[in-house]
Amino acid sequence: MPRARRIPTFMMGADPELALFKNGRFYNADNIEGLSISDRFGKDGCGAIVELRPTPAEEPSQLVENLRICLAEGLEKYPAIRRCELKAGSYYGGHPIGGHIHFGTRNVRRDSYPNIVSCLDATVAQITVPLEERAPALARRSSYGGLGDWREQRWGFEYRAPSSWMTSPKIALGVLSLAKVVVAEALLDADGSFLRQCHTLLSGAAGFTVTRIRRMAANLPTIRGALGECHLYPKYNKDIEFLYALVLDGRTWMTDRTLSEEWGLATSFPARGRVRLPSRGSLPNILAPQTLEGLLRGQVNIA
Repeated sequence: MPRARRIPTFMMGADPELALFKNGRFYNADNIEGLSISDRFGKDGCGAIVELRPTPAEEPSQLVENLRICLAEGLEKYPAIRRCELKAGSYYGGHPIGGHIHFGTRNVRRDSYPNIVSCLDATVAQITVPLEERAPALARRSSYGGLGDWREQRWGFEYRAPSSWMTSPKIALGVLSLAKVVVAEALLDADGSFLRQCHTLLSGAAGFTVTRIRRMAANLPTIRGALGECHLYPKYNKDIEFLYALVLDGRTWMTDRTLSEEWGLATSFPARGRVRLPSRGSLPNILAPQTLEGLLRGQVNIA
């Protein structure tokens, strides 16, 4: 068991991107009247993609709840969005789709950020990239989102390697919990042992190819062993192990699923007709099994 130490606290945020589809075709977000580049439910800088900007939180589960609030706000505010399908993933309509994760670490020495990013590459990237559809994953990383992709911000830094992990609340919770465990461990890593482990896990990583993605999946048992020694892992292991199960079973995170269904908003915000707002009291129930989890229940076994 890891030696007991004071776990550092930090806020987490995200600005995952989503693609709009109408009548089965990619639909430019600029077509939605009033959609802003600054609102919590808005569009990205290029104008083609929807972007969520939830309230940051210390706990991954709270951040997932805040993401659902953003989705609910967008569906309520923009009836035109309800006549479209929102999808997460890697690459649509010639546009890369990102799932950037933010870390509020402005009290941490900035020269430590590259080391923290290496730890995220070794774990978060190597677990999530095999869950993407292969062709879109490679197309996205011809633009950005490769290993080591990060950007410093006034409040800390954002990690830009993952694609949009919003396909279901359970996937989102798994990815954000994994990131929480890894960054906390990197901040605790006074002797550099965790960083050395991560460098070993990244050995031979050079760009993204189908072969490299398959190697990432094959690395899972070793990655899992390293994560099991992290101080925060016992707290979040069940959420993270759902991701292991998908990788071991050769699944992707199912980008064909529409977000309004997966996040439990389809009945509250129908494409047409009367809108029934979900009560805030219902928000903690977002992790109840939705379409994706219903398909996986009883079919995935963690060895």
